Amino acid sequence: MKLDQQDLEKIADLTPEHYNRRAEEFWEGTGDHDVSQNIAAMLGFIESEPPFTILDFGCGPGRDLKAFAERGHIAVGLEGAAHFAAMARTHSGCEVWQQDFLKLDLPRDRFDGVFANAALFHVPGQELPRVLRELHASDLDSNEAVKFFIKLPSWFKIDTPIGSYNPDWAFVTEREEKLYFVRETKGTLDSEECRTKENQKIACGRRHFETIGINFDVVTSLAEVLI
Repeated sequence: MKLDQQDLEKIADLTPEHYNRRAEEFWEGTGDHDVSQNIAAMLGFIESEPPFTILDFGCGPGRDLKAFAERGHIAVGLEGAAHFAAMARTHSGCEVWQQDFLKLDLPRDRFDGVFANAALFHVPGQELPRVLRELHASDLDSNEAVKFFIKLPSWFKIDTPIGSYNPDWAFVTEREEKLYFVRETKGTLDSEECRTKENQKIACGRRHFETIGINFDVVTSLAEVLI
């Protein structure tokens, strides 16, 4: 069911309100989470010379902003909840913009990369393509590297005969042409070491993406992602 404008505005109000009420509790529960693998993975796809200018979309209380700054990069946060935005400025020392995720006001061509760790699931599905286009416009148009590198949220599921399947990563690259692809990351490609049911779900996922023309593969390292 398509959401109308009133529904969208309600979502845009309720989500920040929820986090504002639970900001300290959220920080206590997530402030020490290690997402360094995600950060390193995104940084590895930027082709310009460091330090990079990074937009942390949905930066929360500033954990990842601080991590980017400690690596010597120029990080700017974007957050919808006022309490989170204030906490992020304090925790990271970085510039933080408070904006409605559905009414973004972003400068063009400013950022080398956009980091969105567990944030895009707050954007209603019908609005996600538009929001992604707006984030893309804020990235460097001259950058031939990966334009988007997104950990797919838990709600992104593909129905299969043996249960729902949630793949790992989605990418958008743009060189001679724009390419969209999905990658499943595993510690091994040995099917005997992976659970049978999981293998079956991955096989179903592969057929699903083939049908809609999206490149899908299982990889064990980031070096394999763009092969």
